[in-house]
Amino acid sequence: MAQKLYTGLDHPDSMLLHSRFRSRDRAEIERRIIERYPEREPGETAPRGGLVVATQAVEVSLCLDFDRGVTELAPIEAIAQRAGRINRRGWHPDGLVEFRVHTKVIPNRPYDEGALNASLTALTTAPGPEISEETIETWLDIAYTTEWGRRWAAEAEHHRDEFSRAFLTFPDPFHDRSEFADSLDEAFDTVEVLRRADMDEYQIEAEKDPLLAAGLLIPIRYTQLAALKSASRAEFIKRDLRLWVIDAEYSPVLGLDLSLQPAPVPETVL
Repeated sequence: MAQKLYTGLDHPDSMLLHSRFRSRDRAEIERRIIERYPEREPGETAPRGGLVVATQAVEVSLCLDFDRGVTELAPIEAIAQRAGRINRRGWHPDGLVEFRVHTKVIPNRPYDEGALNASLTALTTAPGPEISEETIETWLDIAYTTEWGRRWAAEAEHHRDEFSRAFLTFPDPFHDRSEFADSLDEAFDTVEVLRRADMDEYQIEAEKDPLLAAGLLIPIRYTQLAALKSASRAEFIKRDLRLWVIDAEYSPVLGLDLSLQPAPVPETVL
């Protein structure tokens, strides 16, 4: 959706950020975004302009200060994170600025529908329209006292205990737990993949510096990997790599294209 929105806008001064970039490309995009939208200094009045289209990847460890913000409905803590990146210190020359949440619940998004409904309840119940730390605290209180919130708390406690049992209960501190690496990835619903087109470069760099080689890896969800496997576009290379290698289009600007077009049917020669 972010890729489609970005290409549809055709804005001359825009950037796209999501999680399906090679690590090195994402790092470069984040560097340019941070350079363009750092925290405002008191008295700064110069317009910044530009446009950033981003998924929830923008919430992770980026100290940003945008002039305006528009977001789809998301879990309430994600809404709070995104609001915190708009006029971060309140030093925008216009004073209060707009942060808009489109409240329509769209199915088949990466979020649980119950979490979205709890978020909507919080947004429409809490006092407004100005957002403050007290507002966000009220949002969280309302969302997590809904039926969904109580169910979430019980599930979180269950998964915490399961994680402790599966990964943290071993008597020897130097015991090798590498056999649980796949289970850990699956628990967090993520796996790193390598494009077949990048295999040669990956192997060359891995011999020099494995950390540099890791810059060619792309994180995707297990459900996305399953779709690629069913389309015969993913292969686990045991020898040398021990990685999932995929066949998919990629652009340093747009990222990984996971749209699975049907394979062309060979023409019949008469």
